[in-house]
Amino acid sequence: MKSLLENLELILTFAGLAVIFAVSLFLGIGNPSYWPILTITAAMVGVLHGFIFWIIRRRQRLIRRKTLFEAQQMLKDVINNQLAVIQISHEVRSNNASVTQEANERMIASIRLISDALRDISEESLSRWHSKYGYRPND
Repeated sequence: MKSLLENLELILTFAGLAVIFAVSLFLGIGNPSYWPILTITAAMVGVLHGFIFWIIRRRQRLIRRKTLFEAQQMLKDVINNQLAVIQISHEVRSNNASVTQEANERMIASIRLISDALRDISEESLSRWHSKYGYRPND
């Protein structure tokens, strides 16, 4: 089953060519309607081929969005918990030591930036990150 899915494009292409070839053998080259029927058959195979690939890509996009959403939720949970720990320990420290107002504001702004980045994770933001840093994932 796995090899079928990994090579689906090739298998469907060969199956489509086999159907076109079978129709041409069935009709025989001497038949006056040979080329029109063969053309219609090839067009139908192409449309069916395209429809099947559209369904597969649509499913892949849905799975990718679901996976991205789940990763976003996991990261939000883990990182927001750690940010809360940092913020609480900073507040305790600022009560005991002389921490400037500017340092407090920078830390709070940083926490907000991290939370905003987590909220905005999407395929588009990943693409922007890839282009900004030249990152190319291993395929």
